[in-house]
Amino acid sequence: MINVKNQLDQSEIIELLAMCTFSDSNRLEEIVQNYKNEDDYKIYGFEKEGMVVGIIGFQMNGNQMEIKHIAVSPEQRYKGIGSLMINAMMNIIKPIQVVSETDDDAVDFYRSSGFTVYSIDEKYPGVERYRCVFEVE
Repeated sequence: MINVKNQLDQSEIIELLAMCTFSDSNRLEEIVQNYKNEDDYKIYGFEKEGMVVGIIGFQMNGNQMEIKHIAVSPEQRYKGIGSLMINAMMNIIKPIQVVSETDDDAVDFYRSSGFTVYSIDEKYPGVERYRCVFEVE
């Protein structure tokens, strides 16, 4: 795992971040600026053969790590990289709780990673949202 805060202008990092934002370019730029400028926002990458193939971005709220963005390049998915990134960050950051908000596309990933999943109110019309919580022992 490498800190990619200073590499946020590289296309491979931007492409991974764009995969998990589903936002327009203005929103993506706002997210990039948060990672560049806000001390409580952290972003790390997973390298394979010299290429960043996964990213995990999170915000620290005291001892709580809130995953804001997690993505793995399509050709590297289903190889455990997402779970590996979460576990690596838990070992480095040492939070007491890890949380994330997600939709139907990723909820099974969080379940399989040991998170407890709670259904929450619709944030976007017609899209069910979930709060995923992992209590670190």
